[in-house]
Amino acid sequence: MPTLPAWRRIHVPTSDDARIPGAATFQDLAGRYLCSVGLSLLNSRHIAEEPPLDSRNVQHVEALERALHRVAVEIFADAWSDPSPGSAHLAARLRLDQAKLLDGTPQKVLWVLAAWKPEKVEGRRRGGRHGAAQGVRKGKTPRWVPAQLEPFADLPDRQRKAQAMAALGCSASTYFELWKRYRARQAMKADPANWRGPSDAELVALLPEHLR
Repeated sequence: MPTLPAWRRIHVPTSDDARIPGAATFQDLAGRYLCSVGLSLLNSRHIAEEPPLDSRNVQHVEALERALHRVAVEIFADAWSDPSPGSAHLAARLRLDQAKLLDGTPQKVLWVLAAWKPEKVEGRRRGGRHGAAQGVRKGKTPRWVPAQLEPFADLPDRQRKAQAMAALGCSASTYFELWKRYRARQAMKADPANWRGPSDAELVALLPEHLR
């Protein structure tokens, strides 16, 4: 079986992810996904020893912009919200505006080109203890989502924690965070009234320090 390109292994957000208390809107999650895809594409170029893209080169910028545009159309083709009058009502945080996402591609490209650091790619390739302070992990970075706890949900607390950590290979702190998010999602599904929406302070806390 052929190996998937690195960018296709990135978790694709859905409107369900935006329902979790404290989560970003579906629109923001989709934008972050495209930025992650852009970084992954640059990482792959670096690993393949291809010349790096230059933000001062118009052709380079346009090439990456076209790539992210194609990814957006392919991945979110079935997720666009219908903007026509009379369409089914959908909460604002669960909507995905096609024009807004695609029109913002140039800004995402510039951010990706400015944020990408080749030394981070090299650090992850080397692995080991030398890069622990920079968050270097040996091998492929695992991605966990609350839904992965579904097979263990009915187990007693201690047994669930032990089996889930062993199966997922995650730390105790990661398990507790996943379990908290899993329970929040189940409560919301059981009774939509449990969804209160994030406060302004919670939204600000999600931003990088330089954007607060």
